[in-house]
Amino acid sequence: MKKETKKHPLPHDLNYQNLCVSNEDAQNIDRRAIVELSYPSIDLMEKAGLAAADQALKIIKKCKLEHTLVFCGKGNNGGDGYVLARILHDQNHAVHCICLSSRENIKGDAAISYDKMLNSACDILHIKKAEEIENLLQRPALWVDAIFGTGIHSDIKGLSLNVLNLLNQYKSDKTILAIDIPSGIDGNNGLIRGPILPAHLTVTMGFYKWGLYLQGARLNCGKIVLASLPYPQESFDTMNYPSELCDDNFIQALMKEIPSDRHKYQAGQVTVIGGSETMPGAPALSGLAALKSGCGMLHYFTTKEMMPSLCALFPEAIYHFRNSDTFMTDKDLAEIKSLSDRTNAWLIGPGLGREDSTKQLVLHLLKEFKGPFILDADALFFLNIDNLKNLNKPCILTPHFGEFCRLFNVSHDSLREKPVQTALEYAAKSGCIIHLKSAGSLTAFPDGKTYIHSSGSPGMATAGSGDVLTGITASFCSQGYSPEEAILIAAHIHGKAGEKAAEKKGIHSMIASDIINELPEILKFFQKTSWQISDTMETL
Repeated sequence: MKKETKKHPLPHDLNYQNLCVSNEDAQNIDRRAIVELSYPSIDLMEKAGLAAADQALKIIKKCKLEHTLVFCGKGNNGGDGYVLARILHDQNHAVHCICLSSRENIKGDAAISYDKMLNSACDILHIKKAEEIENLLQRPALWVDAIFGTGIHSDIKGLSLNVLNLLNQYKSDKTILAIDIPSGIDGNNGLIRGPILPAHLTVTMGFYKWGLYLQGARLNCGKIVLASLPYPQESFDTMNYPSELCDDNFIQALMKEIPSDRHKYQAGQVTVIGGSETMPGAPALSGLAALKSGCGMLHYFTTKEMMPSLCALFPEAIYHFRNSDTFMTDKDLAEIKSLSDRTNAWLIGPGLGREDSTKQLVLHLLKEFKGPFILDADALFFLNIDNLKNLNKPCILTPHFGEFCRLFNVSHDSLREKPVQTALEYAAKSGCIIHLKSAGSLTAFPDGKTYIHSSGSPGMATAGSGDVLTGITASFCSQGYSPEEAILIAAHIHGKAGEKAAEKKGIHSMIASDIINELPEILKFFQKTSWQISDTMETL
């Protein structure tokens, strides 16, 4: 008898400790707090600078540094830098504040913080040419980047460009702390707008920013520390894009306890429809990832030619196959239907092939069978927005950027500029959950929520990595997690396993099966069960 997949909805209220925002929403939160709720803006800057200074002092002590250079722009990010410089100076630490602007161009709270720093007798140097600081850059020091923050949206030019180029020439032996986000990263999308100054530590203020994690930016941010600021709760009412960061604590809260008396049918059954003569590895990776992630039974429906290679890889699966042709068609629907009563999650696409008659099979499955469906790879090739928007059943799409652009007919440039907004738009239009894969991944729900993923490694840019993700997702769907929970858990665990694989194998050498090999250790960290293995064994 088929086990019903119960829906365990995510909490309705955002976890503000995990809030991850766009530049626009960050500005809206500030405006609401300062203008409408009358919270003193200078207090926010003071607390932000203090939080960054606390982290700087830890680095100074640990690395035994006697000197700090603080590079400040004219905006509020520079204002945070002025506060930090003043605090370090008051702690009798040698500080040089290098201003990339004249005093006349520093306005508002930044000007107030500048004047306080000036009154403390901190060393200040206003520069007009980058070469003016070259001698200072050659001595050991902590560097603090307070040039742009999230205030960069176009290519860097002028003095800032020249300074960042020069800093990159001397950065190799320096420890670098960035305030809010490393200068050169666009806070909305993670795009690099110029010569970025990579940080060892980024202290981000008040809430996480999209640009810290998307499109590879995270690799330039080092360790990311959130500095909590005392925003009134009502400040968050005006957000247009409610987003949360998926980290270990977030995922741990979603995990359910595993019953001690669970049997394989309760653990759920996954059916993988895929595989072709030239692509036997894709469904093998998906299936093995599903089993390693806890599903009770795995079924394959594939071509006869696939049978020997799949059986040789692992015997735990149950195999169903067609007797003729080297690819699947809608003539296979009757045989596949025999699996529908026992399938808790369908995974369609890995190695499926792109024959025209296979397209009809995919469309019929979506129309006639109950979900949830996880659709990837070749299954996505057959679909468009019109195929998806009236399905009225749970569907998870896991496209990379190229697949997303083809699927929804959007340009690659527009997706890169607005990845979160675009994914949200098409999640709403299609009614599907969209997990957009990239160097930094995100998940968009049709109800308007987005989740930014903090885990992953550049070594995961390898063939088959996406097949592993879909297998983990299908597995958690089959185990009674809602599709929303399943994709968030799977994406995080997939990323953590990728990090561990890169740590052991190296970024160059890791392959997709290395990610699967790390799943047991990662899942053991997150598992919840009242049943424990005894540390001792009685002597018989």
